[in-house]
Amino acid sequence: MESSDRNFKKKQEIADKFMEFFLRHGMVKTIVNDVSKELHMSKKTIYKYFKGGKQECLYFIFSKVGQQARLIVEKEIMKLPTSWEKIELLIHKIFEISIPYILDNVADKEEDYITENRIGGNAFKDVFQDLFIKILNEGNNNNEFSISDAKQTFNFIYGILLESMIMIHNDPDVDVLDQVILTVKKIITK
Repeated sequence: MESSDRNFKKKQEIADKFMEFFLRHGMVKTIVNDVSKELHMSKKTIYKYFKGGKQECLYFIFSKVGQQARLIVEKEIMKLPTSWEKIELLIHKIFEISIPYILDNVADKEEDYITENRIGGNAFKDVFQDLFIKILNEGNNNNEFSISDAKQTFNFIYGILLESMIMIHNDPDVDVLDQVILTVKKIITK
């Protein structure tokens, strides 16, 4: 087995154990020392694979979730005829992927959840940003959208998505998806 394969397997083993702790305690209350004990490895080994500690590990976990989802979602999205339908489905899929993690999150303080939301949100942002921008530019070129800067527009949409996830965490019964879709439509369509 190649060194890179072993390194990835070790990194994945560490990430899997961290995910167990995150689901039980939340990221903020997860202690690296506790994870290292349960894995029977030193904290130094954990930091070898995740120099940024538990925050980097959470980012790694959500990046992987996002990358796996993107492979499936992108094929489905690109079959749609209009750029607006692609954006709308992409937002639906991001909600579909994110909601279980939001509802299972055990962070009891809002600031703890916001910290975790930002880390997971940044991972999703990095995975989906170029796809969003590609579709926004396509819509602009096809005269469907009226935006001056696709990246800036994406950042605005990203902010709306992050804030809506916080609202859902605070009140799981709130239905914000339709409002998010309407708001994004108002921002980008003519």
